[in-house]
Amino acid sequence: MYIGRRALITVVFVLLVVALVAFVTPTTTQGQGLGSVNQQPLNVNVVNTPTVREQAKQPFNQTVQFSIGEGQDLGRADLTVPSGMQLVVTYISGDTTLTAGQTARFSLRAGGSSSDSVLHKLVADEVLPSLATVNEPVQLHLNAGQTLSLLIRRSSSAGVGASTFNVSGYLLSVSQ
Repeated sequence: MYIGRRALITVVFVLLVVALVAFVTPTTTQGQGLGSVNQQPLNVNVVNTPTVREQAKQPFNQTVQFSIGEGQDLGRADLTVPSGMQLVVTYISGDTTLTAGQTARFSLRAGGSSSDSVLHKLVADEVLPSLATVNEPVQLHLNAGQTLSLLIRRSSSAGVGASTFNVSGYLLSVSQ
């Protein structure tokens, strides 16, 4: 029994010494090496990585006005993206005056021909019996030469209407 007690005390003493040494010894951070006195961070040269550059965004704001004549139920205006540019449309607002009792549907057609384009319908609010408005964030990307068509269709072709669209976004220069 005396030998077992003595062995137990020896084991406990050794464990205490090991714990004390581990607690007091400073740790090294990764990359500094064992026992190194150099505390400077490692210099790493990264090669063969592409350089990413943010393209300069040129603000774009255009107001377009057009009328819807007697006997017509559709009004339209077109904006064409200039050569070497990409147009990103982020917001559309507009209004149209109508003959009392008529309703209006606002939409955008983005792209090329009808078969090659996207039709985006906008939600209109009737503010007055003869005034409809639209205010909506959008995300449309058009390439050089593509057309943004601003469309208003009214419920009847009687009378005349006047419309205004405001197109906001930015232009990006693209290499050709």
